[in-house]
Amino acid sequence: MPNPAAHLPFYYGSISRSDAEEYLKLAGMSDGLFLLRQCLRSLGGYVLSLVHNLQFYHYPIERQLNGTYAIAGGKAHCGPEELCEFYFKDADGLCSTLRKMCNRPSGVEPQPGIFDNIQDNMVREYIQQTWKLE
Repeated sequence: MPNPAAHLPFYYGSISRSDAEEYLKLAGMSDGLFLLRQCLRSLGGYVLSLVHNLQFYHYPIERQLNGTYAIAGGKAHCGPEELCEFYFKDADGLCSTLRKMCNRPSGVEPQPGIFDNIQDNMVREYIQQTWKLE
């Protein structure tokens, strides 16, 4: 199952909160500056890291059972990209609307998560067992 955020230039993959904050500092700390990263605690989830009034805010984005994505108490969206597009227009409970993407620096690729290879291997094994493939 491909990662629906992997193609986004502001998606950093599996990085820590402190790494996210460092990237946001390097990008200027302007209000509404944000990046998206993989949640280290929730399989399939993300975290929206956002700057407002020189403070960092981290909003977990959970993957719902129906496959949509939502910030707790917020509107559900079909993917992380659509969720970010929505929050550009409406803060809807966030400290600020999203205003500027903190894109990955040139040459920096999204960091793979600890579950990425496990998930791929489990799918591969399931297919092999189901269809008796060698």
